[in-house]
Amino acid sequence: MAHSIVVIIPARYASTRFPGKPLIDIDGLTLLQRTYNRVQLSPLVTRIIIATDDQRIFDHAQSFGGECVMTSPDCLTGTDRVAEVVVQQPELQEKTMLINVQCDEPCFDPTIIDKIASTLSSSDDIATAVTPLINEKDLVNPSIVKCVKRLDGRALYFSRQPIPRVQKQAHFSYFRHIGIYAFWPKFLLKFMTLPATPLQLTEDLEMLKALEHGFSIATVEVESCAPEVNTREDISKVIAWNQSFCS
Repeated sequence: MAHSIVVIIPARYASTRFPGKPLIDIDGLTLLQRTYNRVQLSPLVTRIIIATDDQRIFDHAQSFGGECVMTSPDCLTGTDRVAEVVVQQPELQEKTMLINVQCDEPCFDPTIIDKIASTLSSSDDIATAVTPLINEKDLVNPSIVKCVKRLDGRALYFSRQPIPRVQKQAHFSYFRHIGIYAFWPKFLLKFMTLPATPLQLTEDLEMLKALEHGFSIATVEVESCAPEVNTREDISKVIAWNQSFCS
């Protein structure tokens, strides 16, 4: 029997950089609902679950027909929140591929889910997406996560800084990380038991925890210029993107 693909969207209210971000109104729809609606466009997804620690988000998800699960406020990362859903619902541990879609991706191309799902193999622990980063302003923006790849295409490092430093005579392609991951339940349950790591805490990037513990992260390169919502200033970018997309 083929595995099913279940998307879990972690949605935390008490973000330090943008409190209440999942419920922010963007031209008539909340950030959470916009991301949920994009996930629904993938024909491979069999189930969508919103994982939160806040009653306001739980009630809002139910108001638009979304399935929502309450998780602990002690979860340090979105991946920890996804893992808690899997613990609460053991049926997700069988014949299931899990896709973690960050709540701040209201405009992402739903075919990215399909590409990540086909990229995750039995020899990798995680699969995620990257896209070429050519805007210098985005390159130095700490809210935009950069990915450095190994020669075989797997992730070598993630950073909020524009690494590596490029000499004037050298050429290097920078990649922006897209906050969508695929993993198998067995890996996720092991991953959640491991302690936080120095680089993870320094950069505040959960994928560094996986790399520091020796796990393999496959990457798939996609074409994407869709805006994320990391700060309040990004809301206008989403509105402009939607107007352009619908025109």
